[in-house]
Amino acid sequence: MDTKTIAQQYKETTIKTADSGETILLLYKKAISHLEHSLEYFSQGHVAYDKINMHITKAQEIITELSVALDHKAYPSLVENLLGLYLYFNRELGEANRAKTSDKIHPIIRMLKELLATWKQVASQAVTPMTTMPKRGINIER
Repeated sequence: MDTKTIAQQYKETTIKTADSGETILLLYKKAISHLEHSLEYFSQGHVAYDKINMHITKAQEIITELSVALDHKAYPSLVENLLGLYLYFNRELGEANRAKTSDKIHPIIRMLKELLATWKQVASQAVTPMTTMPKRGINIER
């Protein structure tokens, strides 16, 4: 078995066995990663528009998954604020993708990193989660 196959199997096992908190962290990390990759392609101009589109779209799909997973019965006002942020992120990312401009992506990456840091703290404590991650999966790779 080659190293790439072993690494892929490890990644799949990690994702399948992650608890809700770990899954949330994985999703945030992948959304940030996709947005950072999209920024790398902006310097290439129109020849990389398909790659920019792919990475921004994947980040939007992950953010949508995060919003769908919110448990509206737990911490309703906090969940409502998170939902508002997720909707804002997707709206801004959609605009950035349509206009092929990176200026709206930088602040979203910054905010996602802040949320990731907060979720790391929440995941490390015994707190009732604000999300109910479904058993079905989302493909965070492309």
